[in-house]
Amino acid sequence: MKPGKRKRMEICVAFAALGILPCLLQMTSLARTRIEETASRITFQVMADGAGESYNKPQGEPESQDWGELGLGDIEVALYKVAEIDQYGSYTALPGFQGLGLENPDYKTADEAWWKGAAGEAAAILGFPDPETGDGGGRPDIPPDAVVTVSGGTGTAEVENGMYLVWAEPFLTREYRYTFLPYLISLPHNDYALTGIDRWEHDVTAGLKPGQERRYGDLLITKQLQDYEPALGAAYFVFEVEARKDLDHDEAEEIVYSNVLSLSFDAAGEKTARAEHIPAGAKVTVREVYSGGSYEVSGSGIQEVEIVATDRQEWEGGSETDGHPAEVYFTNHYNGGAVPGTGAVNHFTSGNGGWAWEKLPDSRMAEGGRED
Repeated sequence: MKPGKRKRMEICVAFAALGILPCLLQMTSLARTRIEETASRITFQVMADGAGESYNKPQGEPESQDWGELGLGDIEVALYKVAEIDQYGSYTALPGFQGLGLENPDYKTADEAWWKGAAGEAAAILGFPDPETGDGGGRPDIPPDAVVTVSGGTGTAEVENGMYLVWAEPFLTREYRYTFLPYLISLPHNDYALTGIDRWEHDVTAGLKPGQERRYGDLLITKQLQDYEPALGAAYFVFEVEARKDLDHDEAEEIVYSNVLSLSFDAAGEKTARAEHIPAGAKVTVREVYSGGSYEVSGSGIQEVEIVATDRQEWEGGSETDGHPAEVYFTNHYNGGAVPGTGAVNHFTSGNGGWAWEKLPDSRMAEGGRED
């Protein structure tokens, strides 16, 4: 095409204004201007007052999710070039990406869903796992064309002109794991269809599209029985466990876990029961509600602790104690009485289209089931 000749162009770029998530828009531009050879500059921003809508809202999580912690740590964002762009805004896919249809997409069907799918296919070609399920893939064998560290909510890099796949690494905090949908972005981009101004922008601001997954932890209840009276039979102890957390971010805590666990002893010693899958960050109160007929608690019968994630993954600001279950301790002694105590755990497991029931001596035998 001769310089200055009008060319009808249809391009699809990722538009990301300050404070909004990137969204892929189909644009029709009667572009007269040509792209300058100067490099493009991209700035990723995560707003401290929220990161926009989630694509993977945790089950039970309200719409009023708090995304502010995304702006508190470092998020690594990699850019992989998938297509060249010429001075007239036409794309040529790089080797390995020719089958995605980036050069000449069907603009009647190339909506946001189409571009989301193309980005997912590009990520799979590079060897990344599925961003929503985590299945398959690993680390790409080729290095990215640029890496941007989004620190304190913002990060910037200069790159050659072209179309890029944006891949943000998962980000961990004490209570949540964040993953990000990959997307394709054109650098530079022309937003003539939105503004009516035919201008190629080399300084682009983009956001990230996060999903929030709750992290969980376990609780250990350790009982030490200092002395034991064999004539009374098994010593049986029952604990009421209740965990609360502010899920709505409205400064009002609600119950997120409630259960009853037990331990039985046939000799002096120490045993531990485990409560599993409690939301990280929840505040737990454990009450010893039954101490047998002739045993007493030494000290307080109520213990409180905060749950930490036990998936043993590093997180921003983590410490050496992370990955270890929260734990509370109770000590009991024989009070000289002659009243025996007894108890059992009703253990339910699902399978074969229904529930199976069995009676167990205590909660230590009921892992994987539900204690009532």
